[in-house]
Amino acid sequence: MMKRFFRVIFLIIVMSSVCSCADEMLPVEPDMEMVQEQKEEPMEIDDSLYMPSDNDIFYRGHSYFSNLPGMVLVMDQNIHWGGVHLSYINKANQKEYYFCYDSLCDHSECDTGYAGMFVYPDYFVWSSVDQNLYALRGKDGTAHSSDGALYRFDLYTQEVEKVIPSNGNAFRSVYATDRYILLERYNGDSGKDIIRFDPLTDQYKSITPPQGRTFNSLYVAGETVLVAFIDDPYYYLTTTAFDEYQPTAMRTCIYLKGTTAYGTADIDGNVVNTQQPHRVLYRQDLLTGEMTTLYTHENAGITTAGFDGEYIYFVLRKEDEKNSGRSLCDTVLYRISVNGGEPEPMLDFCKENTGLRTDFYATQVRSFDGVLYVVLKQVVSDGLMDIYGVISVEDGQWRFDTLSVGDEP
Repeated sequence: MMKRFFRVIFLIIVMSSVCSCADEMLPVEPDMEMVQEQKEEPMEIDDSLYMPSDNDIFYRGHSYFSNLPGMVLVMDQNIHWGGVHLSYINKANQKEYYFCYDSLCDHSECDTGYAGMFVYPDYFVWSSVDQNLYALRGKDGTAHSSDGALYRFDLYTQEVEKVIPSNGNAFRSVYATDRYILLERYNGDSGKDIIRFDPLTDQYKSITPPQGRTFNSLYVAGETVLVAFIDDPYYYLTTTAFDEYQPTAMRTCIYLKGTTAYGTADIDGNVVNTQQPHRVLYRQDLLTGEMTTLYTHENAGITTAGFDGEYIYFVLRKEDEKNSGRSLCDTVLYRISVNGGEPEPMLDFCKENTGLRTDFYATQVRSFDGVLYVVLKQVVSDGLMDIYGVISVEDGQWRFDTLSVGDEP
């Protein structure tokens, strides 16, 4: 079924013409007729390139990627011409395309184009139970805030159906488990509401917290569900039925896989209410509460960039030699095993090594189907945009390649 609809979609794309693209933002719109004549045919999506377990890792904070069968959603403004929009990377050829299948669309008014609000990758989740794509819609174009409703995308037509109406409060996050879509929505008074949507019945319900409690936060990693309550600093393990709550010793984390959490702490081991820099990288067992130090750096802060279940990726944050009291992220990307050991330097994103316009550092690394996707930010901003790419290794040597545009010549 999946392969059939992707073939249908990309037969449409083959016959379509889309806007020109460039490696940098263009000051004027390019010659559309010339681009249409030279445009290459898109490669068919291989929907077998999908490991559901890649989506079973919790990332705290904003994510630049969303993993789907055969593709990775990104919001890369540096690679296509125009303003804010949603794109996808074809896993088969590592090229980026507009996430729009309308052959006549100029992306100025479509849902995922410049005027649309379906542009944030971390607002999209793939439901394996019904093989559908679900999304939150941005409230406006100036803030990462949803309009408080849940939508389903039809990948045949890209039509959008609202499956949970808004009550006026924004959803903060959306997760997909094996069966349900779980959402965290701001409460008008205080705390959060947790909503559970069943894709097989199209029914949803607001979860009732234990008596006298108010939900404050929701973390989901596969079938691992954690909630926190107002006036309680610790997280509780629960289930998608929300029928029991097991206290843990965890107060916060950056990454979560199964019942193991990972994060950073200050030199004294404090994980919350601390001043930067965090110099300790740790692992915590939620069932026993045991914390294990993986790595400590005495002279620099540790800024995590990613986690793939086997390695944690990070950069060091050091004092700025030119500005006293200011720190900057270093250009070297490291990885360290979840079992500890010495960190492995992978790549140095200084301009001398990369040929890029200035020094960069890795701000996010994600692993899907064994491929490392990375976003680079400038160490010192010059006002231009981030760079997206892929990290690979050959004969023991790491390399970085920027994404190329698939729907331009």
